[in-house]
Amino acid sequence: MNIFKTDRIKEGLKAVSTARLTEGLKSLTDPLKNLANNAKTALARRDTQTKNLEVVEIFPRIYWMAFPRPEKIKEISEGLQAKFNGKYFIWNVSEYQYDKESFNNQVADYTFVGYPCPPFQEIMKICKSILEFLNKDQESVAIIHCQSTKCRSAVVTSCLLSLLKVVNHPMEALTYFCNRLKLDDTSFLYPSQHQILKNFANVMDKITVFFRVFES
Repeated sequence: MNIFKTDRIKEGLKAVSTARLTEGLKSLTDPLKNLANNAKTALARRDTQTKNLEVVEIFPRIYWMAFPRPEKIKEISEGLQAKFNGKYFIWNVSEYQYDKESFNNQVADYTFVGYPCPPFQEIMKICKSILEFLNKDQESVAIIHCQSTKCRSAVVTSCLLSLLKVVNHPMEALTYFCNRLKLDDTSFLYPSQHQILKNFANVMDKITVFFRVFES
């Protein structure tokens, strides 16, 4: 079963403009309503934290990774190749770029210099990109990282888990993220980052209400 199959993602979120956001999110989330329970059960059966590579499985096929510092790139790239047989892609949401050739150029850079997290529409584009990638191959994995604070990757991952219906609210997803990384609490995020998660939840709630009314 393809738990990430979303046939209408490409069409629904093609431009990810504000005008089409409600239509696109409906397309994105509908095929994923039954995902959470099965995936949580699978995750409970195994804890795949890979300490040597500084890679942690947040959710089946979705990983967080520490920023690949120059002195660690060779070790990390070889480890990822061995662990995932090359079937991975990295979403870099830090402010810094690095040698992509070490990762077979399987890296997408999303740079937002001076901003604590990606703008709302960019978050949706990143989520779309991740889901499309996972949909292509059932053995592929998505890896998200920022820099040292984990803040940006926490925001993106929390929004992604919320879209996947792993939890009911992005703030719950943030707690889930922290538990997987064995962080004490969610206070490492800036207030503006907490706010964007709340704003994301508000948008999702309004979309749900809109479609309930529209479909009734």
